[in-house]
Amino acid sequence: RLSAELESLRKQRDAAIAEKSALEREVPKLVASREEARTAATVALELVAAESRLYAETLQKSDEAEAAAEEAQQLDALLQRQLRSVDVAAVEAGARGRAP
Repeated sequence: RLSAELESLRKQRDAAIAEKSALEREVPKLVASREEARTAATVALELVAAESRLYAETLQKSDEAEAAAEEAQQLDALLQRQLRSVDVAAVEAGARGRAP
């Protein structure tokens, strides 16, 4: 009976040693997987950052284009007012030239 218990304990010990060895073989794979996951996460974060920078640049260019269009409208309005002033001055000068 003692011999049977001893044999059972040996089998349990051998199974535990085999499991420990199997786990030890998995450790480098797990470490590599963790490094791959970390690298993938870093790349993903870099891509998100790059997309954010591109979006910000696009918004800035859009704002700059909008500001340039607004400035062009203001310059056009100013030019139109100046042209009207020149026209009025020409009409007034013509009227004075015709006056007796």
